[in-house]
Amino acid sequence: MNLNRIVQLTALGMIVTGAAVAGLARRAPALRVAPPIPNGNALQNGCRVGGLKIGDLELNKILPQWASVEPQDQPRVLEGVVTDSLIATTDTPINHQFHDWNMKVKPFPEYEGMLSDAAEEVRPFLGDSFKVIECEWERSFFPEEFWPIPGDTVWTLGRFIFDCGHTPYHTEIHPPKAIAMSRTIGHTFTGDTVPSTVTKTVMYFNAQGGYFYDPIGGQDYKFRVPLPPKPSATAVLRHEIISVSSGSPRPIISSTVNRAEGRFDLTDVLSPADGGQTNTKNLPSKATSGEYLNVTFPLKNFVDRPPTRWSLYADKLKTRPNGKIPHFAAVIVAGWREPVLTKGYRRLRITLDNFRVNKDHDSRFKGSGEWLIWVRVNDSWQKLGNNVKNDISVDDGKTYPIGPPLDTKSFIVTVPEDGNVSIGTTGFEQDAIDDLFGYFQGSPSEVLKLLASGGKFVASGAKTDNNSLGRIGKSFKASRSNFGIGPHDDRSSTGDFNLRYHIDEIARFNPGQANSR
Repeated sequence: MNLNRIVQLTALGMIVTGAAVAGLARRAPALRVAPPIPNGNALQNGCRVGGLKIGDLELNKILPQWASVEPQDQPRVLEGVVTDSLIATTDTPINHQFHDWNMKVKPFPEYEGMLSDAAEEVRPFLGDSFKVIECEWERSFFPEEFWPIPGDTVWTLGRFIFDCGHTPYHTEIHPPKAIAMSRTIGHTFTGDTVPSTVTKTVMYFNAQGGYFYDPIGGQDYKFRVPLPPKPSATAVLRHEIISVSSGSPRPIISSTVNRAEGRFDLTDVLSPADGGQTNTKNLPSKATSGEYLNVTFPLKNFVDRPPTRWSLYADKLKTRPNGKIPHFAAVIVAGWREPVLTKGYRRLRITLDNFRVNKDHDSRFKGSGEWLIWVRVNDSWQKLGNNVKNDISVDDGKTYPIGPPLDTKSFIVTVPEDGNVSIGTTGFEQDAIDDLFGYFQGSPSEVLKLLASGGKFVASGAKTDNNSLGRIGKSFKASRSNFGIGPHDDRSSTGDFNLRYHIDEIARFNPGQANSR
């Protein structure tokens, strides 16, 4: 898609007029669903097979590892529902600075034509199977405070590629350079004494994606942010900017309510224990009011450096662009403030106590396992150990506390009585291959020279033998489990660890309670 042309994006009723426009308010599809892309096109577009193999790596598959799906190689928009969000267990250091964060998306019907005919088919908990497309962005350039959660409505803009590293070939957005996610939460507006149901929207922009740099400046990004249904005739519109990253411009939020033909309500999310995927039995299913606000993220005056695209495989530069590229982010909420509540809310504290290691994956060497692990509480992610790349040294049978100074121990969430509390994890045990991230900085020809001369990579045996730690995915509702109040000891899907935590109620807001502001 050429962002300098006028483009009608019928999935969200958006028009691009010299600016990147993203809509998170949905309307009925207007386009016929396009057929899938033949995965064999990847070989015509630059993917390769055969050739030299070192350890587990076939060099032809990673030099290049990503080939554009379309000849013009322009950034493409993808919209849909997030079904999973996790860190990749293994990535090769030849073309990565660190592991990719992966987001799996069930595309809205208008975007199903971006799937290859070999797209991954997901068979979720309590639902019919469907196909997903992955979005992958190196963790070094996409911090966990902006990671999506299952059930998010997502818009993303980035490079549309075939992944040459796996056959048959999948299409992906890899890497994105801009992303916006909307979810429904309980929130207490500044000055209020009772909560409101709001749409929380997280926006993140970073031209750097790892092997690829694509400028983000010179245009404004305009979003249609959906509003939850108005709960009563006396409710009034409120919105707030929750946070803006250092150096970012502030989003411009319109106070005029607009109306679309309807959008999908994606708030009823379940997370089965085998991986934390959303329950898609009825997705998309429920049409809400379709009301939204216009939000602008103004980057028209920002000048990227470098000002043009860069690719590890095509550019003449011998090194990557400076890793300290500016990034921009903002979090906003918008919803309806009631003078008297018509629905109930709970304020809950989720306290992470410790985790017990059952299998550290390095026992055969009589050494400690080196783990990287993230925990999600509702929509807050944190890495245990609180450092981008540093791991935690663990041993079989030992229990490790969670808390300051490295970790956040307790999370406070406000949940509508018809909402839920969810806990999730992602992570892996790392081996020698991970010591080489950042070692290869040059072009493919320089990488091949290093390989020919031996060195650290060949000495490692090029073994991509990191181990997944399994996943924990739990969801608690008031109607089924009283929001899970009490202690919990949950085992990961592979049995490698147990996560211990407890949930306490700290406040309750009942229907009929007045907002004393």
